[in-house]
Amino acid sequence: MPVSGTKRQRAQSSDETHQEIHVKSEWGTLLDRHQVLTARRVGSHNIWLVDELLSIKECARLLSRAEAYGFGTTHYEPSYRGNLRLTTIDASLARVVWERIRALVPRTITLRKPDDEAEKAALWWDHYPHAEGEWEAYGLNECWRLAKYRAGDRFLCHCDEAYVGSSPQEGRLDAVAEMSMLSVNIYMNGGFDNGRTRFFLRDDWRQQLKLIQDASGEMRYHAKEHGAEPDLSVVPTVGQCLLFQQPPGQCYYHDGEELGSGCKYLFRSDVMYRRKRLPACLT
Repeated sequence: MPVSGTKRQRAQSSDETHQEIHVKSEWGTLLDRHQVLTARRVGSHNIWLVDELLSIKECARLLSRAEAYGFGTTHYEPSYRGNLRLTTIDASLARVVWERIRALVPRTITLRKPDDEAEKAALWWDHYPHAEGEWEAYGLNECWRLAKYRAGDRFLCHCDEAYVGSSPQEGRLDAVAEMSMLSVNIYMNGGFDNGRTRFFLRDDWRQQLKLIQDASGEMRYHAKEHGAEPDLSVVPTVGQCLLFQQPPGQCYYHDGEELGSGCKYLFRSDVMYRRKRLPACLT
């Protein structure tokens, strides 16, 4: 049966002649001293917006360095996730950006596994059985994922996964000492059409989206073919930062709207947390 998620055809550009690029950088020195920032919480959700986390000049400097390395294709099907990507390990950039946002994120997060099986499944607890307990924020993930979207590129509806710093050993829940709990998306430029980050927050979101099959045979949720309206849309502005909680604390399904024209750049990291203590029932 024909499906609507087949791979799109597009002339190959010079960006697509190689695979995704992995580098190590020290870009923290490209950032200036910065004024005190504030975060706007979106309703009662664990979603925050920070305007001008980076200045226009800082964004331009970072993009210049990134483009000097170039962006490569990923292993994802373009019909699902069409952007190019550059991955860099940059501890200095993580330190400087963390100093700007550390006062704006939850200092501690306490996670409790729900008793209800449906709720556990919805929050992906099967993926993070080690996550119960109290956690304390300590910094940003040094692994930065830089995305470059061109006209026609999109990222279908998905939920960000948490980064786990270590794996449980011999069934010990306390063997996992660190994991990410918040996504950090920094919009780096303007001058493009569409390209919003759109959230589908209602409990019945699966009924509002259409499940389609992409060219690799994977089933993906997609809003466009079904006409689903997002509950929240973030229109990117230069230097703006979007923060939102990851599973198993929350599971915020969102997409990257298909870009109409121009080019959109995004820097992606995570807020990392260390285990502070286990719940009493596990000690």
